[in-house]
Amino acid sequence: MTRSLRPHLGSCRICQQGLLRLMRCTQCHGVIAVCDECELLWTDLDAVTTDPLAPTAGAFPKCPHCGANPAAFEMLTKREIEQENLERYIVGQSS
Repeated sequence: MTRSLRPHLGSCRICQQGLLRLMRCTQCHGVIAVCDECELLWTDLDAVTTDPLAPTAGAFPKCPHCGANPAAFEMLTKREIEQENLERYIVGQSS
């Protein structure tokens, strides 16, 4: 069985074990970066990809955009990333 590759923004600078994935809140449609290991999240995509000291915007499962808790998040597909013009943040893919 082949696993599909998922885009990521690079390694989490906090836990240094997870990868940052683009996700969208299903309630407000806000886009965030979420570490797939420690579940910290960021709303400032420019900062999280360039500044190792960029502050987090909270922790999963609360949405930092609309405050929904627990919020439902969906991982953005490659096509959705392209439609949102977010390709510049993607540095790789992994399963």
